[in-house]
Amino acid sequence: MLATCVTSGQDLSSCNKDQESYAEAGYLTAAIDCRYHGARSSSPTQYSEALISAWRGTSQERPFLLDNVWDLTHLLDVITARDDVDVSRIGMTGISLGGMHTWLAAALDDRISVAAPMIGGRVDSIPALFAAADADIKAPQDTAQHTHGHVNSIPALLAAAAADMKPPQGRVDSIPALFAAAAADTKAPQVTAGLVQNVWDKLMPGLLTDYDSPMSLALIAPRPLLIANGECHVPGVEEALQGARQAYRAAGAEEKLEFWVDKGRGHEVSPTMKAKVRAWFDIYLGTKPLVESQQ
Repeated sequence: MLATCVTSGQDLSSCNKDQESYAEAGYLTAAIDCRYHGARSSSPTQYSEALISAWRGTSQERPFLLDNVWDLTHLLDVITARDDVDVSRIGMTGISLGGMHTWLAAALDDRISVAAPMIGGRVDSIPALFAAADADIKAPQDTAQHTHGHVNSIPALLAAAAADMKPPQGRVDSIPALFAAAAADTKAPQVTAGLVQNVWDKLMPGLLTDYDSPMSLALIAPRPLLIANGECHVPGVEEALQGARQAYRAAGAEEKLEFWVDKGRGHEVSPTMKAKVRAWFDIYLGTKPLVESQQ
């Protein structure tokens, strides 16, 4: 069984081609829309409005990441209730935002037996990168840098929003109104690293102290975990994986943790990356022998 997490700005139909490919190989597949996306959205601005309401405390929602991870646990309830699902063989993957959902859901719910987030570039240490956010804001604008350089730092990526809300900016393009509202609410002349941290604390309570990836990735051990990223993410992911590597080593499962880098790629998914993820699931969900796959 394979659950696919949808990326930001897309609906579940964006997964159709990949799901069909897996289904042809004998996998059952499932996907759901993120909140305020696809069939769960009534207007193009509803997602931004929900984020702003969460920031201002006028709702109890956590529409960025946390509510979607909660929804994925309910998807797992549905999946595991089916008679045609082997509950010991459930995998999860996703691209970008979907990769972040995969990481967090797998850390939360051990019904996910195999995980493979793709370009979930935020699997790095968030607090360590706040210092970089101020420098990023003050740095001269460089299109290449802002296309790829910020992607593996949530704070730096979001802090740069005020300076360059031009695509492709990953997370900031989907929520620029949130940071404009936060700046206005706090009478800040621009988005700063401190403001980004305040917004993050409000939208994702405890992230910075309790379940940033260096802490939560280790919770996935000893289940198989493949992190597939473009080359631009390497330093942050390596930092985030330190705790996970220790956990997998302690569990005697070092071979079940892999950080795979798509050389020369930025925040993008290539056919080669998808093939790597597919091979990972084929191995650990039981459709291909481990020995054969390593030849």
